[in-house]
Amino acid sequence: MPEKTAVAFQISIDFFYRLILPFFLVFCFMVALNLFLTPPRFEKFTQKGTGVKQTLVAAIAGILSTGPIFAWYPILKELRERGAAPSLMAVFLVNRAVKPALLPMMIALFGWPFVLLFTLLTVAASFCVGFCMNRLFS
Repeated sequence: MPEKTAVAFQISIDFFYRLILPFFLVFCFMVALNLFLTPPRFEKFTQKGTGVKQTLVAAIAGILSTGPIFAWYPILKELRERGAAPSLMAVFLVNRAVKPALLPMMIALFGWPFVLLFTLLTVAASFCVGFCMNRLFS
């Protein structure tokens, strides 16, 4: 069925051209994040400030963090042992679900309204989870 194969191939080529820019942006963003956000820098930021400021820093750090989650567990454990609030750990972990490097791809596939609402709800939910963790462990 050469005509159906040709149509499928053309759809694949169109899809590839639609996603090449988001792929490139994802790659560039991941390189930049890996250069600038490291676990020791995260630790330094979470030790500064109090209350709302620390929670916002934990949220931003969770969003910007890269690499496998298991690499962050020892850092979070050490922060917890030094007295960091459980809410900060929860906010950080929930916000790891938001990946700026993948946003161009999500936008290309799902559109701005969905991605914006989904991202805002995820961040808002992280604050709720952090509040609950603080209540349960305080």
